[in-house]
Amino acid sequence: MKNQQRTLKVMHLISGDLWAGAEVQAYTLLSRLRQMPNVEIIAVLLNHGQLQNRLVDSGVSTVVIDEQAHGFVSIVRQLRKLLVSVRPDILHTHRYKENVLGGLATGCGSLCKLVRTVHGTADAFSGYRHLKMT
Repeated sequence: MKNQQRTLKVMHLISGDLWAGAEVQAYTLLSRLRQMPNVEIIAVLLNHGQLQNRLVDSGVSTVVIDEQAHGFVSIVRQLRKLLVSVRPDILHTHRYKENVLGGLATGCGSLCKLVRTVHGTADAFSGYRHLKMT
């Protein structure tokens, strides 16, 4: 009997309102993961824009929960419905706001595993005061 690998479902949550460092990194990651045969990717964006266009063009399944049309609680509810429907193995959130939304929507990780990335944080070892380490 041939050993079949199970498909890993990964949902990514990112704002997507800009085309800057976090969006470029997310696009690069998702477009490459989409090419892997045993990985299913879905991107959930909080804004329409360049990231959405690029992801769609690269074949990544993309859903927009427009934060201009929905408040915080509505976004959590819609995200939770999507999580229950899709049943991803992992929700990878990008940035602080998305980390909070994802944590609440998953019931603090009860629906799926959580991976959190905070983009754009200050370098822990920048400046003279960090030069001396004990």
